Amino acid sequence: MQWTKQNERTVYENRWFRVNLADVGLPDGRHLDHFLIRLRPVAVATW
Repeated sequence: MQWTKQNERTVYENRWFRVNLADVGLPDGRHLDHFLIRLRPVAVATW
């Protein structure tokens, strides 16, 4: 099953992450709204 992204826009953003709303097309021709959470690249170290 292959989804195709038709459009994507940012609905919320701060300095740690961004929430986007994408219009995706399904193989059977239907469209749906899909929320994506985009995280910034981070590095973590412990001692």
